[in-house]
Amino acid sequence: MPFIDKPRPPLTSVHVPHHEMGRTAARLLLRQIRDGSPCRGETVQLPVETHRPGATATVGQ
Repeated sequence: MPFIDKPRPPLTSVHVPHHEMGRTAARLLLRQIRDGSPCRGETVQLPVETHRPGATATVGQ
């Protein structure tokens, strides 16, 4: 995100793998179409990354 490093105090942000989410959704949809079966309520977990600027600062800084 542009300017994410500008606010004070620094903001925590989360990187969400949007491209991988889309690929996974398309794969599941195509599988449903191919098999002719309804959605099974499958759970898919994708990794996310948390960015905490200044998280390693010493207490009192």
